[in-house]
Amino acid sequence: MMWLKIKKVLPFSKERSDRVKQKVLVIFEDEEAYGELQIALESATIATVFAATPDDAIRLFINHEYCLVIIDASVSDADGQRLLKIMQTIQPTPILLLSSNTKYPDRLAAFNAGANAYLGKPYSLDECVAQAKTLIRLYNDLKSRKSGGSILLYGTDLIIDPI
Repeated sequence: MMWLKIKKVLPFSKERSDRVKQKVLVIFEDEEAYGELQIALESATIATVFAATPDDAIRLFINHEYCLVIIDASVSDADGQRLLKIMQTIQPTPILLLSSNTKYPDRLAAFNAGANAYLGKPYSLDECVAQAKTLIRLYNDLKSRKSGGSILLYGTDLIIDPI
């Protein structure tokens, strides 16, 4: 028989809620496009963090843990490949690359540089969010296996954690 430790957290302040949320680093030049993605992706368990430059992105990435990074390739030279390589060297994290270069060699180079998923522009916001959520699920599954446990339920009011 498996026993579960149940933690009921009340009251749940906004400050504490923000610390419990998983963070997605979004690297875009266009703040308006970021705003659209932020509205579509953020939830009770997911928060987004904005970076407009590769330098800002690397600084944030070094100092915080993210469950996903979404990069608009136009913010970095060489279609984001340098930034991808740096980030994967620092901390293995799922990366979704958004790019206007949709030719096979460009996609292949992005995957070889460290991207886990690739969307060509123009892309559907719904498809982008679906891929992001899939990569977040993969990150959580891999993280729970690495720690030897698993997260059964994750939310703002109740967290169930195996003993």
